[in-house]
Amino acid sequence: MENDRLNNENILNKNYYYNEFKSLGTNYNDMKEIEIYDKRMSSLRDIKKEIEDIIKALDIKEEDTLVEIGCGTGEFSIEAAKRCKFVLALDVSKNMLKYAKNKAHKRRVNNISFYNAGFLSYAHKGDLFDFAISNMALHHLPDFWKLIALKNIKSMLKNNGKFYLYDVVFSFDFDFFEKSVEDWINQAEDYRMKESMRKHISEEFSTTSEIMEKLINDSGFIIKSKEYKSGFFAKYLCIKK
Repeated sequence: MENDRLNNENILNKNYYYNEFKSLGTNYNDMKEIEIYDKRMSSLRDIKKEIEDIIKALDIKEEDTLVEIGCGTGEFSIEAAKRCKFVLALDVSKNMLKYAKNKAHKRRVNNISFYNAGFLSYAHKGDLFDFAISNMALHHLPDFWKLIALKNIKSMLKNNGKFYLYDVVFSFDFDFFEKSVEDWINQAEDYRMKESMRKHISEEFSTTSEIMEKLINDSGFIIKSKEYKSGFFAKYLCIKK
């Protein structure tokens, strides 16, 4: 992982860069917490259907290549790798990558390369990708750095390459933002999830739908389709101009 270290040091030596390696949300240094998080997400969401929907939306074929930024526990990258030629899975947490790599090994999926980097710290070299995906990760960056991240993603893609973004994006009525936020948090039955949602609102960097759309357009993507759900989530299918 020497290349990872040098790449990360080169970025962090630019002391005006946002440090995307600092922990937000889940404690990514705790392997037990990562395992709990993985199991909790599987119980609260239909992960299999979500993955199938994304693969269908992107129209992934066996000759295609894909990069996932913020691969987390590796579920999407592993399933996508079963359908395409190669997947590059990036994450700023070494323990997340270790967990994801072990999962891929157990499922005998070996056409994935795991790399310790993120939106800002990964410098791509080599052939461009057909697809890029970010699933519940971009909100870790402030808006200025979201734009830089989106431009970096664009630079990794072939012309007309597709980018799929799913994240927490606010589209509720801001005249009643406190009620919207409190209702959203209180709908969770699991205490850990309530606390995670509370910390997301108070500490992380989710933005509004208007700002997110502008960031995507300004970075050089065309939004082919968008979907807002429950005032807190958004899906965007984007095409590199």
